[in-house]
Amino acid sequence: MNQPSGPADGFIDYVQRLYDHAVAYPGEGDPYQLVMEYIRHEAYGGGDWDFLIGSYNSEFVDYADGKGMSVMTDFTDPYTAYELGAEHLMASANGHYVSWMPSNPRSVNAGDVAGWGGDLLTLYVDWRRASDQYPDGRTFVQLKMAKVGVASSFGYNDLIEDADAWLLAKAVRDGRTIAQAVRDLYNGGGGLTRFSRYWSGRFSGNAEDAKFLAHNILTAADDAKVIAAQVGLVTVRGGIKTLPAMLGYDDLEPFEQGFVDVMLARTGTERRLRATYEANHEKYLKAARSRAARE
Repeated sequence: MNQPSGPADGFIDYVQRLYDHAVAYPGEGDPYQLVMEYIRHEAYGGGDWDFLIGSYNSEFVDYADGKGMSVMTDFTDPYTAYELGAEHLMASANGHYVSWMPSNPRSVNAGDVAGWGGDLLTLYVDWRRASDQYPDGRTFVQLKMAKVGVASSFGYNDLIEDADAWLLAKAVRDGRTIAQAVRDLYNGGGGLTRFSRYWSGRFSGNAEDAKFLAHNILTAADDAKVIAAQVGLVTVRGGIKTLPAMLGYDDLEPFEQGFVDVMLARTGTERRLRATYEANHEKYLKAARSRAARE
Protein backbone atom coordinates (compact mmCIF):
# COMPACT_ATOMS: atom_id res chain seq x y z
CA MET A 1 0.00 0.00 0.00
CA ASN A 2 1.20 3.53 -0.73
CA GLN A 3 1.99 5.62 2.29
CA PRO A 4 -0.67 8.23 3.14
CA SER A 5 -0.18 11.95 2.73
CA GLY A 6 1.71 13.54 5.59
CA PRO A 7 3.77 16.56 6.61
CA ALA A 8 6.91 17.57 4.73
CA ASP A 9 9.27 16.33 7.44
CA GLY A 10 7.93 12.83 6.81
CA PHE A 11 8.69 13.23 3.11
CA ILE A 12 12.18 14.55 3.89
CA ASP A 13 12.93 11.55 6.10
CA TYR A 14 11.50 9.25 3.44
CA VAL A 15 13.78 10.71 0.73
CA GLN A 16 16.76 10.39 3.08
CA ARG A 17 16.04 6.69 3.68
CA LEU A 18 15.55 6.07 0.00
CA TYR A 19 18.76 7.93 -0.81
CA ASP A 20 20.66 5.86 1.75
CA HIS A 21 19.43 2.73 0.01
CA ALA A 22 20.43 4.17 -3.36
CA VAL A 23 23.96 4.82 -2.09
CA ALA A 24 24.18 1.27 -0.68
CA TYR A 25 22.70 -0.29 -3.82
CA PRO A 26 25.26 -2.76 -5.24
CA GLY A 27 24.09 -2.30 -8.81
CA GLU A 28 24.76 0.49 -11.27
CA GLY A 29 23.07 3.87 -11.25
CA ASP A 30 23.32 7.48 -10.15
CA PRO A 31 21.93 7.55 -6.56
CA TYR A 32 20.18 10.87 -7.13
CA GLN A 33 18.48 9.61 -10.25
CA LEU A 34 17.59 6.30 -8.61
CA VAL A 35 15.66 8.18 -5.93
CA MET A 36 13.77 10.25 -8.50
CA GLU A 37 13.03 7.18 -10.61
CA TYR A 38 11.78 5.16 -7.67
CA ILE A 39 9.30 7.81 -6.54
CA ARG A 40 7.97 8.36 -10.08
CA HIS A 41 8.03 4.80 -11.37
CA GLU A 42 4.44 3.77 -10.64
CA ALA A 43 2.64 6.83 -12.00
CA TYR A 44 5.27 8.16 -14.42
CA GLY A 45 7.13 5.11 -15.68
CA GLY A 46 7.10 3.16 -18.91
CA GLY A 47 5.64 4.07 -22.28
CA ASP A 48 5.82 7.77 -23.10
CA TRP A 49 8.00 8.49 -20.08
CA ASP A 50 10.62 6.00 -21.23
CA PHE A 51 10.78 7.86 -24.53
CA LEU A 52 10.81 11.27 -22.86
CA ILE A 53 13.38 10.90 -20.06
CA GLY A 54 14.44 7.26 -20.07
CA SER A 55 13.29 4.12 -18.31
CA TYR A 56 13.52 3.72 -14.55
CA ASN A 57 15.87 1.19 -12.97
CA SER A 58 13.56 -1.72 -12.22
CA GLU A 59 16.30 -3.62 -10.39
CA PHE A 60 16.70 -0.76 -7.92
CA VAL A 61 12.93 -0.65 -7.49
CA ASP A 62 13.00 -4.31 -6.49
CA TYR A 63 15.98 -3.67 -4.21
CA ALA A 64 14.25 -0.75 -2.45
CA ASP A 65 11.00 -2.69 -2.16
CA GLY A 66 12.98 -5.46 -0.50
CA LYS A 67 14.20 -2.92 2.06
CA GLY A 68 10.63 -2.09 2.99
CA MET A 69 10.26 1.04 0.85
CA SER A 70 7.12 2.00 -1.06
CA VAL A 71 6.05 5.02 -3.08
CA MET A 72 5.06 8.01 -0.94
CA THR A 73 2.54 9.76 -3.13
CA ASP A 74 1.75 13.02 -1.34
CA PHE A 75 2.88 15.42 1.35
CA THR A 76 1.84 18.83 2.63
CA ASP A 77 3.74 21.90 1.52
CA PRO A 78 4.95 23.68 4.69
CA TYR A 79 4.54 27.15 3.17
CA THR A 80 1.15 27.11 1.45
CA ALA A 81 -0.38 24.07 3.22
CA TYR A 82 -1.27 22.67 -0.21
CA GLU A 83 -1.00 18.93 -0.80
CA LEU A 84 1.79 18.23 -3.26
CA GLY A 85 2.16 15.15 -5.42
CA ALA A 86 5.54 13.54 -4.83
CA GLU A 87 5.30 11.43 -7.98
CA HIS A 88 4.74 14.39 -10.30
CA LEU A 89 7.37 16.38 -8.41
CA MET A 90 10.05 13.74 -8.86
CA ALA A 91 9.06 12.91 -12.45
CA SER A 92 9.53 16.57 -13.33
CA ALA A 93 12.77 16.80 -11.33
CA ASN A 94 14.03 13.67 -13.08
CA GLY A 95 13.21 15.22 -16.43
CA HIS A 96 15.14 18.40 -15.68
CA TYR A 97 18.00 16.42 -14.16
CA VAL A 98 18.61 14.25 -17.23
CA SER A 99 17.63 16.92 -19.77
CA TRP A 100 18.79 20.24 -18.36
CA MET A 101 18.18 23.64 -19.90
CA PRO A 102 19.41 24.04 -23.48
CA SER A 103 22.39 26.34 -24.04
CA ASN A 104 19.92 28.71 -25.66
CA PRO A 105 17.61 29.52 -22.72
CA ARG A 106 14.76 30.30 -25.12
CA SER A 107 14.81 26.75 -26.49
CA VAL A 108 12.76 23.92 -24.97
CA ASN A 109 13.46 20.24 -24.49
CA ALA A 110 12.27 17.05 -22.82
CA GLY A 111 12.97 18.44 -19.37
CA ASP A 112 10.47 21.22 -19.98
CA VAL A 113 7.90 18.75 -21.28
CA ALA A 114 8.28 16.78 -18.03
CA GLY A 115 7.42 19.92 -16.08
CA TRP A 116 5.75 23.21 -16.93
CA GLY A 117 5.66 22.56 -20.67
CA GLY A 118 3.59 19.41 -20.45
CA ASP A 119 1.19 21.14 -18.09
CA LEU A 120 0.83 24.08 -20.50
CA LEU A 121 0.07 21.70 -23.37
CA THR A 122 -2.71 20.02 -21.36
CA LEU A 123 -4.05 23.47 -20.43
CA TYR A 124 -4.17 24.25 -24.14
CA VAL A 125 -6.36 21.16 -24.58
CA ASP A 126 -8.66 22.43 -21.83
CA TRP A 127 -8.91 25.80 -23.55
CA ARG A 128 -9.75 24.38 -26.96
CA ARG A 129 -12.47 22.25 -25.41
CA ALA A 130 -13.92 25.36 -23.80
CA SER A 131 -13.16 27.78 -26.63
CA ASP A 132 -16.83 28.48 -27.32
CA GLN A 133 -17.20 29.77 -23.76
CA TYR A 134 -13.70 31.28 -23.59
CA PRO A 135 -12.67 32.41 -27.09
CA ASP A 136 -9.91 34.59 -25.65
CA GLY A 137 -7.02 32.40 -24.52
CA ARG A 138 -5.61 35.02 -22.18
CA THR A 139 -8.81 35.21 -20.19
CA PHE A 140 -9.02 31.43 -20.00
CA VAL A 141 -5.47 31.04 -18.69
CA GLN A 142 -5.91 33.82 -16.14
CA LEU A 143 -9.02 32.08 -14.83
CA LYS A 144 -7.79 28.49 -14.91
CA MET A 145 -3.99 28.28 -14.55
CA ALA A 146 -2.53 27.96 -11.06
CA LYS A 147 -5.61 29.55 -9.55
CA VAL A 148 -6.09 28.78 -5.86
CA GLY A 149 -9.25 26.74 -5.38
CA VAL A 150 -9.85 26.18 -9.11
CA ALA A 151 -9.69 22.64 -10.52
CA SER A 152 -7.52 22.57 -13.63
CA SER A 153 -5.06 20.40 -15.53
CA PHE A 154 -2.51 23.10 -14.62
CA GLY A 155 -3.54 23.79 -11.05
CA TYR A 156 -1.84 25.75 -8.31
CA ASN A 157 -0.26 22.64 -6.84
CA ASP A 158 1.00 21.65 -10.31
CA LEU A 159 2.87 24.94 -10.64
CA ILE A 160 4.36 24.53 -7.17
CA GLU A 161 5.54 21.05 -8.13
CA ASP A 162 6.95 22.33 -11.43
CA ALA A 163 8.88 25.10 -9.67
CA ASP A 164 10.15 22.82 -6.91
CA ALA A 165 11.17 20.15 -9.43
CA TRP A 166 13.31 22.61 -11.36
CA LEU A 167 14.87 23.91 -8.13
CA LEU A 168 15.63 20.38 -6.92
CA ALA A 169 17.23 19.41 -10.21
CA LYS A 170 19.33 22.57 -10.20
CA ALA A 171 20.44 22.01 -6.58
CA VAL A 172 21.53 18.44 -7.36
CA ARG A 173 23.32 19.51 -10.52
CA ASP A 174 25.05 22.18 -8.44
CA GLY A 175 26.41 19.60 -6.00
CA ARG A 176 23.75 18.93 -3.36
CA THR A 177 22.53 15.40 -2.77
CA ILE A 178 18.87 14.81 -3.53
CA ALA A 179 18.22 14.38 0.21
CA GLN A 180 19.97 17.68 1.00
CA ALA A 181 18.13 19.46 -1.79
CA VAL A 182 14.74 18.31 -0.50
CA ARG A 183 15.66 19.27 3.06
CA ASP A 184 16.85 22.72 2.02
CA LEU A 185 13.69 23.36 0.03
CA TYR A 186 11.12 22.32 2.62
CA ASN A 187 12.93 22.65 5.95
CA GLY A 188 15.51 25.29 5.13
CA GLY A 189 13.21 27.99 3.83
CA GLY A 190 13.96 27.50 0.14
CA GLY A 191 10.28 27.40 -0.72
CA LEU A 192 9.75 30.97 0.44
CA THR A 193 11.17 32.18 -2.87
CA ARG A 194 10.34 29.20 -5.08
CA PHE A 195 8.44 31.11 -7.76
CA SER A 196 10.87 34.03 -7.87
CA ARG A 197 13.86 31.71 -8.26
CA TYR A 198 12.04 29.57 -10.83
CA TRP A 199 11.04 32.66 -12.80
CA SER A 200 14.55 34.05 -12.85
CA GLY A 201 16.21 30.66 -13.39
CA ARG A 202 14.18 29.00 -16.14
CA PHE A 203 12.43 32.03 -17.65
CA SER A 204 15.36 34.45 -17.42
CA GLY A 205 13.30 36.71 -15.19
CA ASN A 206 11.60 38.58 -17.99
CA ALA A 207 8.26 38.41 -19.74
CA GLU A 208 9.66 38.42 -23.26
CA ASP A 209 11.71 35.25 -22.74
CA ALA A 210 8.85 33.56 -20.87
CA LYS A 211 6.45 34.25 -23.72
CA PHE A 212 9.00 32.97 -26.22
CA LEU A 213 9.36 29.76 -24.20
CA ALA A 214 5.59 29.32 -24.04
CA HIS A 215 5.38 29.73 -27.82
CA ASN A 216 8.21 27.24 -28.34
CA ILE A 217 6.75 24.51 -26.14
CA LEU A 218 3.46 24.86 -28.03
CA THR A 219 4.79 25.11 -31.58
CA ALA A 220 8.51 24.25 -31.85
CA ALA A 221 9.33 21.85 -34.65
CA ASP A 222 13.06 21.31 -34.04
CA ASP A 223 13.05 18.78 -31.18
CA ALA A 224 11.62 15.29 -31.72
CA LYS A 225 10.55 14.84 -28.11
CA VAL A 226 8.82 18.22 -27.94
CA ILE A 227 7.01 17.47 -31.20
CA ALA A 228 5.95 14.07 -29.86
CA ALA A 229 4.59 15.75 -26.74
CA GLN A 230 2.60 18.26 -28.77
CA VAL A 231 1.00 15.52 -30.82
CA GLY A 232 0.64 13.05 -27.97
CA LEU A 233 -0.83 15.38 -25.36
CA VAL A 234 -2.96 17.53 -27.65
CA THR A 235 -4.20 15.15 -30.35
CA VAL A 236 -3.73 11.57 -29.17
CA ARG A 237 -4.69 12.01 -25.52
CA GLY A 238 -6.53 15.30 -25.69
CA GLY A 239 -8.55 14.56 -28.80
CA ILE A 240 -7.90 18.06 -30.21
CA LYS A 241 -7.12 18.01 -33.91
CA THR A 242 -5.96 21.62 -33.99
CA LEU A 243 -2.38 21.69 -32.79
CA PRO A 244 -1.20 25.04 -31.39
CA ALA A 245 0.97 25.67 -34.47
CA MET A 246 -2.18 25.47 -36.60
CA LEU A 247 -3.75 28.47 -34.88
CA GLY A 248 -3.22 31.94 -36.20
CA TYR A 249 -1.05 34.37 -34.25
CA ASP A 250 -4.02 36.44 -33.11
CA ASP A 251 -5.58 33.33 -31.55
CA LEU A 252 -2.52 31.75 -29.93
CA GLU A 253 -0.69 34.88 -28.71
CA PRO A 254 -3.26 35.76 -26.02
CA PHE A 255 -2.99 32.23 -24.59
CA GLU A 256 0.79 32.61 -24.36
CA GLN A 257 0.42 36.05 -22.80
CA GLY A 258 -1.92 34.56 -20.22
CA PHE A 259 0.85 32.16 -19.18
CA VAL A 260 3.21 35.10 -18.65
CA ASP A 261 0.54 36.98 -16.69
CA VAL A 262 0.05 34.07 -14.31
CA MET A 263 3.76 33.52 -13.77
CA LEU A 264 4.25 37.19 -12.94
CA ALA A 265 1.21 37.12 -10.65
CA ARG A 266 2.55 34.13 -8.75
CA THR A 267 5.91 35.78 -8.13
CA GLY A 268 4.11 38.90 -6.97
CA THR A 269 1.82 36.96 -4.66
CA GLU A 270 4.83 35.17 -3.20
CA ARG A 271 6.38 38.49 -2.22
CA ARG A 272 3.13 39.85 -0.78
CA LEU A 273 2.46 36.72 1.28
CA ARG A 274 6.03 36.31 2.51
CA ALA A 275 5.04 36.92 6.15
CA THR A 276 2.20 34.40 5.93
CA TYR A 277 4.43 31.75 4.40
CA GLU A 278 7.11 32.37 7.02
CA ALA A 279 4.53 31.96 9.80
CA ASN A 280 3.23 28.76 8.22
CA HIS A 281 6.76 27.43 7.94
CA GLU A 282 7.62 28.24 11.55
CA LYS A 283 4.45 26.51 12.71
CA TYR A 284 5.40 23.48 10.63
CA LEU A 285 8.94 23.41 12.06
CA LYS A 286 7.60 23.52 15.63
CA ALA A 287 5.23 20.65 14.89
CA ALA A 288 8.06 18.67 13.27
CA ARG A 289 10.28 19.16 16.29
CA SER A 290 7.43 18.07 18.55
CA ARG A 291 6.89 14.91 16.50
CA ALA A 292 10.61 14.16 16.61
CA ALA A 293 10.70 14.60 20.39
CA ARG A 294 7.85 12.11 20.86
CA GLU A 295 9.51 9.45 18.69
